[in-house]
Amino acid sequence: MPKKHRNPFAKLIDQATAGKADARQSLARELGVSKSSLGRWYAGLSRPRPEFEGRLRVVAERAHHLYGSQSSLFEWPDGSRDERLRRAVAATCRKLREAFHRRGRLSSRQEALDELAKLLFAHVMSATHAGPGIGRYIAYSSARVAEGLRKFVAQQFQAFAPVSLSHEMKPSDFELRLRGDENELALDLIGCFDPLREPDVLQCVRGLESIDVLNDAFGQFIADSFVQEKELGQYLTPNEVVRFMVRVGVGSLSDEMRQSLLDPDAVASAGVILDPSCGVGTFLTEALKVLYSECRRVRGVEAARELVAKALESNVVGIDKSERMLRLALTNLAMFGAAKVNLHLANSLARTGADGELMASLESKATLILTNPPFGARFDGTQLLKYQIATEWISKRARALDSELLFLERYLDWLAPGGHLVAIVPDSILTNKGVFEDMRRALFERAEIRSIVSLPAVTFGMAGTTTKMSVLHLTKRLRASRSACNVFFAVCESVGYEVQTRGATRIKVSRGKNQLPEIFEAREGQRTLPFTRVGCLDFTAARWDAVFNAGLSTAVRRRIDGDNGGMVRVRDVADLCGERFNPARLGADRSFPYIEISDVDGESYSVRAKQVPCSEAPSRARKRVQAGDVLVSTVRPERRTIGVVPRELDGAICSTGFAVLRCRDEIRPLVLAHLLRHSFATEQIVKENSGIAYPAVEESRVLDVVLPIDRAGLRTTTAATGRFEKARRALREAEEAFARGVGEAVNRWMEGAS
Repeated sequence: MPKKHRNPFAKLIDQATAGKADARQSLARELGVSKSSLGRWYAGLSRPRPEFEGRLRVVAERAHHLYGSQSSLFEWPDGSRDERLRRAVAATCRKLREAFHRRGRLSSRQEALDELAKLLFAHVMSATHAGPGIGRYIAYSSARVAEGLRKFVAQQFQAFAPVSLSHEMKPSDFELRLRGDENELALDLIGCFDPLREPDVLQCVRGLESIDVLNDAFGQFIADSFVQEKELGQYLTPNEVVRFMVRVGVGSLSDEMRQSLLDPDAVASAGVILDPSCGVGTFLTEALKVLYSECRRVRGVEAARELVAKALESNVVGIDKSERMLRLALTNLAMFGAAKVNLHLANSLARTGADGELMASLESKATLILTNPPFGARFDGTQLLKYQIATEWISKRARALDSELLFLERYLDWLAPGGHLVAIVPDSILTNKGVFEDMRRALFERAEIRSIVSLPAVTFGMAGTTTKMSVLHLTKRLRASRSACNVFFAVCESVGYEVQTRGATRIKVSRGKNQLPEIFEAREGQRTLPFTRVGCLDFTAARWDAVFNAGLSTAVRRRIDGDNGGMVRVRDVADLCGERFNPARLGADRSFPYIEISDVDGESYSVRAKQVPCSEAPSRARKRVQAGDVLVSTVRPERRTIGVVPRELDGAICSTGFAVLRCRDEIRPLVLAHLLRHSFATEQIVKENSGIAYPAVEESRVLDVVLPIDRAGLRTTTAATGRFEKARRALREAEEAFARGVGEAVNRWMEGAS
């Protein structure tokens, strides 16, 4: 019997904790309040302030999805299930690739992957529709084995290739590239399918009892192939990220919408699941696996099979402008055994022609968009005329705009009211000013921002980029509004791997723990994690990124929020020096001491310089420093490159990549440098990072950093600092005397030898 609640806050607290009293301490930490405050709300003795009420409602709503009947949606893949089928698919794919390579038939891995996908599509579609699949009977029926295999593949594509592609790709795009005289290669290729023709494996494929496993195995093979192929790497979103994003998207749907997506009789009216830059179809297949698994658990295998077939026919839509990617996506989706698939060869950003008509037909249709769009393309001129970001939303007219801005506008067009977008975006979308800020404000009026998760720089390392990316989740508003949003922010520091370069090849190596499953649980209110928080985002917010909004650990945030006016900030004890000087003014025949970031040793606070001809002065060599100045690198501040300018470098020039701090009487330079290297200060500096390729901090923000010390503590450091500086000078003099003595001994020996 459900518990009766005397007040709405008791109900919210029970919903957020699944009714478990021992979970209230974790909830209190998540909300940033004491457990006793939570108890008073529960008992009706007081009510939370609006800020805390908003946080409580967000956590309770997400926890309801987690603890409710749909909890299995959030289970992560079990690698042990149906291992024999996985091995059979992997063995067949590996043998096919080796056969093409052994014969030297194709010039690249991409071409081999194309042919492999055609063969696998033909086999699976035949087998799942009561056909024989690819087998040695083809060789027995004719001496022209190559022609027989080509004919078999052509028949399967003719019967089962999606109608959507038949108008956009030529029949020859699906033909097997096998010459009529290549009978030995054809025999090799047919033999590769032996693992998939084992009776129990073939029965499994025909029965569709493990179609999600079949697809997962092929998806893993594609991922492994892309890891080894630099050119293909740009198209693949890592599985670790895909699984997280799909669960965020599906888990955020309303109960009514999710029930429709799990009901074979209602799924056709549940709206579109769209990826307008689908690549090999990774997001779409992962969404189908989640829905299939849940439907199978609740309704059984036959219902799950029917659900997938209807979803592929009515709901799932993938679009890409690469024929190669679409052929792989077709095979990827064919692993579910469905004949009808909505894949289109088109440019998603087109506003005219056949492609434009296709994309217009999807407007206001998408219940869920899951995507990782291509970045960096520039659009200009007449291409921008039909985009509001270029004509209405922008505050200052631009000649060209990046594709990511155009995609964000189109996502809003394609989403139905209340529909969800979960997309990879470069951090420039979340942090940069100008047109990016205009886009954020336009988005805010039209969508409720739900969550933003910062990904580590290594995430897309296999594609050859360390550009900072984030996962953005939003819901299209029913009507335009500027009302504030309660947003879940999280900073993911590890996705469970790193990318190493060996020769010209990038290798993905397991390292550390993938934090995304835990971040998902924190998002749903099941656990608390450092560098996660629910915060209020309003229309005027300058930055949306999670590093800025959740970049402080709970301990640091509480200490700063609890400031009663007694904390010491950098601006209280030091000034930011902005003295500029162009060394070229000294004359072309002169040189100057130049301090760049690599000249500073943060461990010892030591600073050195190199003599640079004035005629070769770098453009960043513009800041004049004095002895005792504290140099703080604003580029990649997480490296804590901080040093103190020695006496011999008084008047030197340093890089503009430094914030130059000049201490007042209250603090000694070494003390300030030491405090700024403390993790308490580092978290605050890194939080201010912006930029996607070379993250940096605006130097003025360093003045706002709270130092991990009070004024009484500062006074006690004076004597210790004096002793340390005296010992340091003595050590430096001893080092110089040692070097001088050894040098003199060497010179005497050299003179004696001559």
